[in-house]
Amino acid sequence: MNCQCLLRRRYVSARSGPAFSSVKWDSRWMRPTEPVGLACAPQPEANSSRMTTHTIINEQWAGALDGWRTAMQAMRLSPQTVDLRLYHVRRVARADLAASPWTVQPTALLEWVGSHDWSRETARAVRSSLRRFWTWGVTTGRTTDNIADILPMVRPEQPRPRPADSAVVSAALSAADPRLMLMLRLANELGMRRGEVAQVHPEHDLVRDVAGWSLVVHGKGQRQRVLPLPDDLATALCHANPGFLFPSPGGGLNRPGVSGD
Repeated sequence: MNCQCLLRRRYVSARSGPAFSSVKWDSRWMRPTEPVGLACAPQPEANSSRMTTHTIINEQWAGALDGWRTAMQAMRLSPQTVDLRLYHVRRVARADLAASPWTVQPTALLEWVGSHDWSRETARAVRSSLRRFWTWGVTTGRTTDNIADILPMVRPEQPRPRPADSAVVSAALSAADPRLMLMLRLANELGMRRGEVAQVHPEHDLVRDVAGWSLVVHGKGQRQRVLPLPDDLATALCHANPGFLFPSPGGGLNRPGVSGD
């Protein structure tokens, strides 16, 4: 396992100490072969053009999706969430179940969903997107029926943590350059997801109190949490260059996938 693989696994047992040997990771954070499920690392939507370049849908579907995008943006959903939900519905549009989303038959939608061999978490994510899309259609008067109500509830999977051997972590840290080492330490010692690592902005996110330095972490769903920092890691962040800790080539926010790759 190389250094980059470590950042593809989501840490699920955060501790406040600076280092520890028992590191638990969530294998659901591994990138799927097709970017469909939220719980399976929904990062393909970080650059929406990757999802739309080869997607051809008719004007009725395209207009509906544009309207729904505007509604989701008005809700201040993250760009990743907006694009992922659009991607799910766009797949239905490409299936050619009907010329318009408002003329799709409930049984046709159920059969389409049932024809896919998705994981439980992917199926839950797709079901959620479809239900939200047709709920929006009912709310805005575009249709009278939420046909996605026909989709059955999918029970979540029980998490199966996969510990990363401490020797593998140590080897990765010893072979890493300074930039990659910071990524690995944030994921390993603080339990940060790769999308959270990509958003670290020391000037804005470092806070100090009587106990020392802490880091404000920007998580999924725009949730924030504050994690205490080991002294040496806090020093490294304090001396980082201005702006994002891991900037894009243009100096802005990097894609979460870069931290994983």
